[in-house]
Amino acid sequence: MMAPELTSIIMVTYHTGRVLEAAIDAVLDQTAEVELILVNNGNPPELEKRLIEKFRDDPAVRLMTGHGNIGLARGYNLGVRVASGDHVLLVNPRCLLPPTTVAVLIEQAATAQTPYLLGARLVDQMGRNKKGSRCSLLSPASAAIEGLHLAKYFPGRRLYLHQEPLPAKKDLVPAISGSFMFLRTKNYLSVHGFLECYKTYVADMDFCYRFNQWGGHTYFLPQLKVFMADKEKSAPVVQREEEKVLEFIRYFHENHGDKYFQPLLWAIYGVIWLRGKLRALLSAVI
Repeated sequence: MMAPELTSIIMVTYHTGRVLEAAIDAVLDQTAEVELILVNNGNPPELEKRLIEKFRDDPAVRLMTGHGNIGLARGYNLGVRVASGDHVLLVNPRCLLPPTTVAVLIEQAATAQTPYLLGARLVDQMGRNKKGSRCSLLSPASAAIEGLHLAKYFPGRRLYLHQEPLPAKKDLVPAISGSFMFLRTKNYLSVHGFLECYKTYVADMDFCYRFNQWGGHTYFLPQLKVFMADKEKSAPVVQREEEKVLEFIRYFHENHGDKYFQPLLWAIYGVIWLRGKLRALLSAVI
């Protein structure tokens, strides 16, 4: 009899909040064979100490710590490099996985075109679809349309597809959220993982873009519903907005710089920069 296939679940935790312990328990309650690689990404020392003590002798959990806040992309890459499983599941530590999550993913992967990348239907506490669960590929045009709230005038160019009718079964989509990604470990490494020049905000979009260019197939699974808790505030809003603006501009320059009329591209960069500054200013006032 063959041994059950192992899936390595990678969680990068940075000031996750109270939901972290429930998210870890949900991983360890999976009906399929899993290991948890928990990347401690600059959490408070008291939490680090508690995690070390709790999982010191647990063979199903590998805690990686001591490197400080290295960002989501580097954190995922660090975890995947030590993964023992044939598959990896990158999962946000605010996600509470149903017990059969990994079993469903393995079952759905068996009928997917290879190489495959599978995503779930992420929902909030009200059961509403999270906007990043399925998306178009990020481009200067889709970002401008979304940022300026023009999606109703350009429905075919919208970035987020969470308000579209749910498909009856797994559906090919251009992109999914980095909060939930399932694929073969060797394929993640073949695409060189998440690019570490993107600390957080567009690393998943860039990965989906490169995965598709590589010949991959990205799927959204409507039947796999995963609750994702709201984010607790961590970094100052001004800092977050500045990081986001720089990452968006870099992504567009790297992946779309030769596809757009340059003055138009610089105009879009200006809109993104102004929008980021405005959001930071408004949050400081409020």
